[in-house]
Amino acid sequence: MRKLFLFSLLALLGLASSCSDDDYYYEHADDGRPEYEYLTTIPAEQFANQAVDYGWRRIETRIINEEGYADDYEYHKASGLFPSHYYFSEDSVTQFTYNGTDSIRRRFAYTYDERTNMLNSGAWKYMQVSRLTPLKMWMVEKLYEDDRHVFFAETTYERILPFDMYDYWNNFKPIDQ
Repeated sequence: MRKLFLFSLLALLGLASSCSDDDYYYEHADDGRPEYEYLTTIPAEQFANQAVDYGWRRIETRIINEEGYADDYEYHKASGLFPSHYYFSEDSVTQFTYNGTDSIRRRFAYTYDERTNMLNSGAWKYMQVSRLTPLKMWMVEKLYEDDRHVFFAETTYERILPFDMYDYWNNFKPIDQ
């Protein structure tokens, strides 16, 4: 009996450890946009409390494939595109990007739509918060579009400490918009 209990416990632990954040599924809408299968509304108050006045460092970006899953390879290794990090204030977002030659920062106005979790700005094509916790944020972003292809990616960000934010402000050259 004890061996059966131990085996059951080990099997349960194995199942629990096999589930990860990597297994989220996106259904493609008619216009090609990926829709997160468990997308829930993130109220504006929650977004303001958990995202605004914090810096967010990109830790992973994966292309959402035709089957609706985020591919395991990092998009910038294949595309040459460089990741961005963000700092959200109430009405603007500062983007920190390395463009291959320079570390630059730009500031854009944005609005948050709590009905769709969309971050709306003329600075990007598509950015939707799919999940948000006090320490992590997941967003779906449109990376590229041409006449035949549209590429979306799932990006994971972690909240960073003020000291790290200080380094970004000092080491990324401002670009006027």
